[in-house]
Amino acid sequence: MEAVRAVVGRQGELAGIDEFLAGVREGPRALFVEGEAGIGKSSLWKAGLERADASGVRVLSTRPGGAEVKLAFAGLSDLLDGPISSLLPQLPPPQRTALEIALLLDERDGGHADDRAAAAGFLSCLRKLAAEAPLLVAVDDMQWLDAASARVLAFACRRLETEPVGLLATVRVAEGEAEPVELDTAFGSDRAEHLPVGPLTVAAIYELVRSHLGIALSRPALLRIHEASGGNPFFALELARALERAGGGTGPGDPLAVPASLRQLVRRRLALLPNAAAETLRLAAGLSRPTLTAVALAVDSNERAERDLGFAVEAGLVELRGDDIHFTHPLLASIHFDSASSRTQRAVHRRLAEVAIDPEERARHLARGAEGPDGVIAAVLEAAAERAQRRGAIAAGAELAEQALELTPQHAGDDVHRRLLVAAERRYAAGDTARAVELLEAALADGRRGHERAELLWSLGKITFEGQDTRVGLAHWHAALEELDGDDLLRARILESLVFAAFKSEGSAAARSYANEAAALAERLGDLRTLAGALSQIASLELGRGAAYELDLFERAVALEDELGGLELDYGPTAQFATALMEAGEYDRARPLLERLCERGRGSGDAAVHQPLVNLAFLESEVGNWERAEELAREAYDVAIQTGREAAEPKGMFTLAWIDAARGRVDAARTRGKRALVLTDGRGWSSGGPRAALGFLELSLENYEAAYEVLMPAVERYRSLGVPVIEQTFDAAEALAALGRVDEARELLGRCDEAPALLRFPITIAVVARVRGLIAAAEGDLAAAEDSLAEAVRVGGECTRPLDLGRSLLALGTVQRRLRKKQAARLTLERGLEIFSGLGAMIWAERARRELARIGGRSSPRGELSGTESDIVELVVLGRSNKEVAEALHLSTKTVEWNLSRIYTRLGVHSRTQLAAARRPEGP
Repeated sequence: MEAVRAVVGRQGELAGIDEFLAGVREGPRALFVEGEAGIGKSSLWKAGLERADASGVRVLSTRPGGAEVKLAFAGLSDLLDGPISSLLPQLPPPQRTALEIALLLDERDGGHADDRAAAAGFLSCLRKLAAEAPLLVAVDDMQWLDAASARVLAFACRRLETEPVGLLATVRVAEGEAEPVELDTAFGSDRAEHLPVGPLTVAAIYELVRSHLGIALSRPALLRIHEASGGNPFFALELARALERAGGGTGPGDPLAVPASLRQLVRRRLALLPNAAAETLRLAAGLSRPTLTAVALAVDSNERAERDLGFAVEAGLVELRGDDIHFTHPLLASIHFDSASSRTQRAVHRRLAEVAIDPEERARHLARGAEGPDGVIAAVLEAAAERAQRRGAIAAGAELAEQALELTPQHAGDDVHRRLLVAAERRYAAGDTARAVELLEAALADGRRGHERAELLWSLGKITFEGQDTRVGLAHWHAALEELDGDDLLRARILESLVFAAFKSEGSAAARSYANEAAALAERLGDLRTLAGALSQIASLELGRGAAYELDLFERAVALEDELGGLELDYGPTAQFATALMEAGEYDRARPLLERLCERGRGSGDAAVHQPLVNLAFLESEVGNWERAEELAREAYDVAIQTGREAAEPKGMFTLAWIDAARGRVDAARTRGKRALVLTDGRGWSSGGPRAALGFLELSLENYEAAYEVLMPAVERYRSLGVPVIEQTFDAAEALAALGRVDEARELLGRCDEAPALLRFPITIAVVARVRGLIAAAEGDLAAAEDSLAEAVRVGGECTRPLDLGRSLLALGTVQRRLRKKQAARLTLERGLEIFSGLGAMIWAERARRELARIGGRSSPRGELSGTESDIVELVVLGRSNKEVAEALHLSTKTVEWNLSRIYTRLGVHSRTQLAAARRPEGP
């Protein structure tokens, strides 16, 4: 690695970098070096790379520039430039293909980069490299990293677990500000550190100027330079250079020959170049990735390009690395280019458009070189936006689409309207929800009426519904309906869109009314797309309120969707039918439908894929495939985050919370569940999902009061919307039974009578039987309890929900023990324990072990402890409290107390002190 200059005056910062590099070997972590422009972040970054290389840490690095932020996957290309040829053959075909296309290694016709596959491919590359040696991913000036590369990097960082991978990034922030770093959240607060870089001291400025320029400043000159530069090393060096050119000294009272700002400093430095060289350098500054070849084409002369850039190298403005041109500081390129007049800048862009090879870059230069609206250039930009979209460069496609809109002549009204809707859609897909909303609201503010305004409001509703708040989306759709004047076709489409949001806010009856009208209008007008959506909405609403399972409606809607080639991934007919099949317990029929939707969404880069991902994750969790469920839920969450769909973020989060709860990860489940609850409550969504996860966790831990309190708001909210029973109803009733509030539990369970369609499904029959048995047991009617629980086990055995079956077995075994049917109880509980252990449901497995321990005849001999009991003793002997032991072992405090009482009896001790003595090894 190229040696770097000694870093002056930064001993503390260098120590922080050394500590960070040492920690990388222990697992993923990040260090963000933050400060204003020119403060010395890049010098520290270079020193970090040199230190990493010296310590055996492999380095992948990129130094994006200001123009490069517009070039999709430029940063990713830099990072993988060295090892990519050896890594590609090791990747699965989808990941390899996506990376080849994203990195422009493959320009196959019709090919596009699958955003998810490209990100997964980069993650695979990191893992393979990290398996060989600790790895450092280094990004200088991260704010210039192109959005496509930033998305891929964030995706990979979120999924690192124990791999020795570090991220060292510099981030430009203004003085006194604390600009957030999005990648921060990818590592979590415990693995991401921020290293602020402040001004240098007077002594450090002196040493800096001496070591870099060979100038020994007088004390007065040093103090004045320190004051004028504010301790900024880049400013200080430029001031020292100016002082040296002015003769090297200044008298008392003489004005310091100091430019008023960095822009003036850079202009003065650039003014030393011959005019021709400055013009050539401006061409390089305008390129996203400047090369000697491209500049030579732009000036029509290899000799001139080499000569002029040689002057720039001598002036310390650029470095030449093979064919690549690197400005010594990104500000040099941007300031030099921006210092030209608008007319000159447009001329430069027009010239660069003539020599650009990449269609997207050519389109950008055409746009910036345009004198005003130009229909031909707008069409080129529109085509380039489509190309960027196809290859998975969502952010680049969004920018190009908006540029196409800006250059469309206003008299081309239809083109303006179409491109506006496309630009807003692309901005939304790229995660810039605010900009998408801004575009649409600006168009709405110009006083449009009728069809166009309704269409704009419809589009705005779709974005705000999923991107921000369901209530805002619903308001926009209602406003769109008011704009219509006899346009039944658009009315049908708007009505079909608002059904789901209306259900969440206005209830099932209102939603059914909208869906029925949309279906009637669409059928009369022959709008099959809207008809398919409306039919599936009607069928879903009927099932949701427990009235009917309209298979014929679902099947007709799906057939129409297949005929049309596919509709919405998130709430289209196939998605809704799959959800209904899951509710009916028909998981084997639902899975292929959801997998097909996920595959389609990943392939097209459609952000709406988050919903089928969540649904498939839920399905896999129900059938006990928890690892697969966790992968899908994480992917769904990442998609929502990466595409700016704020209202969708909690879905993957609360699914992960439920899986955490099932696997006994108490702290993670609570953290994720509570966060998801805050997000759903604040964005107009019902909080059923987060409450289900939190309630199930408390129920598992036997915190019945807490379980009831967290579950009931969701139960009552859905009842008010016209849905008498939801999954949380049963857990709430179970909590009430455990609390001895049997009348309330029976009333809650009785609501099933209002949903006869649900009582046809075996999964519902089984859970109702279990809760009925628990209520009977709470009343002391153990015979009736055994009958109901035996039915729950029999019917549950025919379903494919192992955790539910295990819970029924545990309840039945407990009742059998209370009935003194020891042999039957033991067999039942051992069967339940086998299920829990196989699933990794640690809390429930421990509950089953406790019940087994209460059955006489097979107790452990005196002094012999189980694994859990030994773990408890070890922590108690170390001085941990019961609460701390419970948290460490993911048990309830009550469970720890109960186990300790048994341990005391078994070991014949009466206190913690005696316990410690009893477990202390005997001496020789």
